[in-house]
Amino acid sequence: LGDVYKRQPLAEGEEGAGVFAFQAGLTRLGYECPPSGQFDAATTTVVSAFQRHWRPHLVDGIADGETRARLIALLRAQA
Repeated sequence: LGDVYKRQPLAEGEEGAGVFAFQAGLTRLGYECPPSGQFDAATTTVVSAFQRHWRPHLVDGIADGETRARLIALLRAQA
């Protein structure tokens, strides 16, 4: 998980494989965030909801390293 913290945050306007994978992880966890590869306003809303539940000390809708690491840890625990 360590290298996830070093990655650039994903935020509204970003696009690509990293966004797609993050959205897919949120969907797998039960959030309605169909993977498109586009970090849009709907994705920001879902990320904020995820943060409110799993990382309430910073709810900003930005998928920073801590948010992404938390998602990975939850998905691993599910497997």
